[in-house]
Order: sequence, then C-alpha cells, then structure tokens
Amino acid sequence: LDVKDLALDQYKRCWFNAGLRYFLQSGSIQETDSSNSSETNTRISFPEPWYSIWLNITPSVRFVLTYMELAEDLHQSSLADQKRIQLFQNILNALNWPSEKRVFWPARSTKNSQWEIQTEIFWSGLEEMTPTYLICFGEMLFKQLFPVRNSIYGQFGTESNLQVLFLPGPQDMLPDNRAV
Repeated sequence: LDVKDLALDQYKRCWFNAGLRYFLQSGSIQETDSSNSSETNTRISFPEPWYSIWLNITPSVRFVLTYMELAEDLHQSSLADQKRIQLFQNILNALNWPSEKRVFWPARSTKNSQWEIQTEIFWSGLEEMTPTYLICFGEMLFKQLFPVRNSIYGQFGTESNLQVLFLPGPQDMLPDNRAV
C-alpha cells in the first residue's frame, strides 16, 4: 500500500506520515450502548480540527494528550513541525499504549485567520470522552487550561476525577532547543 493511494484529508496526512495510524480508524465511534452512543454521535458537532478527530475516537479513551502547537501539526503538512511530530511518535512508541486508548485533542484552531485557544471546545470534548488522564505539554497551554493553578510540573487531580499530568512543552524537550 502506497501512502499516496490513501484519501486522507490535510488534518490526518502528517500524523499518518509520522506513524500515528489511530487517527485513521475507519467508521464512527464504536457503539457499546446503542441508545447512548447514537445520541452522543448525533448531538455532538465539533468544528475542525476536532471533528475529524472525534469521528475516529472510540469511547474507551484513557489518555488525552495536548500541546499548544497540536492544531498547527494537524492543520496542514506545511505548518507541521516534523521534529515535534517525531518527538511525540518517540514518546508514544516508548509508552506502548494501545492506540484506541489515547488521542491527541487540540485546544486551539484558526478563527478569523488567527490561531486562538478555544477552551470551551477543548473541555466539551474531554467531558464527552471522559478520559482518566490528561497529559498537557507546555506551560503556555497549561496556564490557559488551568488559570488558577501554579505552573509546577507534576500530576494533580481535578474535581471531576481527571488526573492531569503537566510536562514541559515540545519546544523544551527537543534536543536542539534545550538549554545547556
């Protein structure tokens, strides 16, 4: 199978090229309880880039990963940073989590030709997915998602029993960007 033969939209091609195939699962959300799942499928309507991701999420997501530049990496292959994508591919390979248990969920999108954080869409998606863990990379995004928390790397729980792991951003983890 040649990658060029796949009919992928711009949001998925860069992730496919990076080896993150779980974004490309065929079909909609697998139904565990047909009445509840079909209700969820019909009432949720996310804008891009969330919509393309939402279509391929299975209800058993345990881990949601996010970072500030995720929307750019999903948006177009020309805006994607290949070093950053490779970094996350390496992280996922090392963790060896099943692909159906994890998803990258962005916190921003383009609005009026500007990149804007849209926390309401981000939190709405998390509420529907009900993951166990949110892994947030980078201080700038962390401050937007958790404005009242101190920016100290580590783990904490929220009132809704979501475990949040706050880690350095990809720009801080890439070898070319680290301070000596």
